[in-house]
Amino acid sequence: DMSPLEDVPVATVATAYDNPITQQTYVLIFYEALYFGDSLEHSLISPMQLRHNGLQVDQTPHQYDSNSNHGILFPQEHDLADFYIPFLLHGCISYFSSRLPTESEMQQCRYIYMTEDATWDPYSEKFKQAELPFMSTKERLQPLPGDKGRHVHATSATRKCNIDSGTLLVPTMHN
Repeated sequence: DMSPLEDVPVATVATAYDNPITQQTYVLIFYEALYFGDSLEHSLISPMQLRHNGLQVDQTPHQYDSNSNHGILFPQEHDLADFYIPFLLHGCISYFSSRLPTESEMQQCRYIYMTEDATWDPYSEKFKQAELPFMSTKERLQPLPGDKGRHVHATSATRKCNIDSGTLLVPTMHN
């Protein structure tokens, strides 16, 4: 069993993104991000947190939807409307490559704010309440009282595998 990680710091973090099309480096800023320091090879980013900041996050690979953008897009009204961060695949996990920015890049490169500078509570009931008007009657079926909604049961195990915590959600991969 994987025990939950406790006391993970929440921080404002920066990562360098080298745009393969423009050959420019951008410093991506994430407020209210989980900060694992050197204990994880990958950074974990909440797609909902990006969406809450107005970004479009499309995690569907092209092989499953030819109309997919499979990446992060900025809204048309944003001054970065043409800016796009394409996702790559590591197995079935979508990610983009980033790296630790240099001191020079922190001083000279354009900052792009990926998440809102406000307290982020992923368990807030406000998300559920905001979703209700968009749901059909069938989708509005409520769980039974006390049901936490995390019930997946295996009927049989066919094999064992190794999994690291970075495999659970890996939107960025550091070189």
